[in-house]
Amino acid sequence: MPSLLLSNRCVTPSGSSLLFWAAVALLHWQKQQSLTLKSDTTSTFIGLTLLTLILYKSLHIFEADFFLRLSPLLCLLGWSLIASGWQRLKQYKQEIFLLSFLAIPWEVFYLFDISLLTAKFSTLSLWALGFDAIRQNTWIILPTGSIEVYNGCSGVRMMIQLLGLSWLILALTPTRWQQKLGLPIVAVLLGFFINGLRVALMAVLVAMGNMSAFDYWHVGTGSLVFSAIAVLLFGTTSVLLRR
Repeated sequence: MPSLLLSNRCVTPSGSSLLFWAAVALLHWQKQQSLTLKSDTTSTFIGLTLLTLILYKSLHIFEADFFLRLSPLLCLLGWSLIASGWQRLKQYKQEIFLLSFLAIPWEVFYLFDISLLTAKFSTLSLWALGFDAIRQNTWIILPTGSIEVYNGCSGVRMMIQLLGLSWLILALTPTRWQQKLGLPIVAVLLGFFINGLRVALMAVLVAMGNMSAFDYWHVGTGSLVFSAIAVLLFGTTSVLLRR
């Protein structure tokens, strides 16, 4: 009976920096005629200090440096202070809200191991579909094969991806407070749900002995297919929630 691990090759979430920067540029372009460009000496000094810090750090930076994710937000704050000052910083609240998402170290969520929860959901999904599936801790066991779910493939990556999309929707479109609360929750739950189904599929493929298909859905293009499905479903759900 073949046994495989859903390993940490899925740990690192892909960045969406360009999408967020594009949204920031769009927001700024839309409001450029209504911006009040008037600063003061103190705000200008602080803004120049922030930009100087960014320039200095860019010459002394490492690949995993937290400053890399913080620098877009600091850059926006620096230019905003120079252009409009502290008192008119609220003009850029949507842009600040967007870039704050990139500044958050989302990797810390991997400290909360939800692999057991994912294994439970995937096993339940298989059982509901008629498969003879059982679970032992984080192992999903079928009669002819089994897989172990590690935290790296427990769904955190997909949840963060959809959470980022909800962040974009909240910044770019008018929403009620119920929607502001509901969209991020739906994003997290939907990301967990779709990834759980993906894990269930991989357990079936291992049980069938189809290792090429397993690799395709685990680390190949197939993993992106599930991401695309999740984005499509979340987009549809967000439209319905905003009606």
